[in-house]
Amino acid sequence: MDEKMMKEYIFYDSYDWDNCGIEEEYDIKGKDYKKLITRLFKYSSCFSLCFNAPEHSQTRYPTGSKPIRRENDYGYDNRNDYPEYDKYIIKKAVQGTTPPKDFDFLGTFIAYEWRFYRCCDETLKFLLAKFDSIYSFVPWCNNNPEDPYFYRSDGSVLFASLTHEGECYLLPHDGEDFSNILTTPPWCTTEISEDLYYRRFCKFAHEHMSIEEFNV
Repeated sequence: MDEKMMKEYIFYDSYDWDNCGIEEEYDIKGKDYKKLITRLFKYSSCFSLCFNAPEHSQTRYPTGSKPIRRENDYGYDNRNDYPEYDKYIIKKAVQGTTPPKDFDFLGTFIAYEWRFYRCCDETLKFLLAKFDSIYSFVPWCNNNPEDPYFYRSDGSVLFASLTHEGECYLLPHDGEDFSNILTTPPWCTTEISEDLYYRRFCKFAHEHMSIEEFNV
């Protein structure tokens, strides 16, 4: 049986239009950023941000013996915690702590804390005031969290990102209008199977959030 497909729009931070090895750089910023975030809030019940969790991260001794905690992996520690917005957090979930199967080339295992926030007027103002573009969600230089995701009330993902890799994904349903946003280059249109969509974008959140929590 054929896999059921859904439309996917991708925005890369660089793109080689002529396939000549020269890439142009892109971001969604200023008025375009405000327009995107405001429209995402219209169709979403909550969003998540990904924070470094140094208290759960580990570094191996050169001998490969017992892992130890390291406070500031890669020379940064994105702990802009925004405690004034804690009251809008639905849940926190730590990714990658039990147990680390692989350490990176620096001998480091970095854990991340996903924070799920309720979509409301106050958190909309938060995202518009604290960040000025979609690719400002990176830890280096500004200690920001990364990878904003937006979820509908049924737990499905409307928007996903891997910001340090320069990738954003928009996955609208019929009736969700992003026509005035998708006209801005370099949005690319493709398709993704529903199975891959779930495994790539939804699985982690569904393992930690109930449907009731997506509706808070």
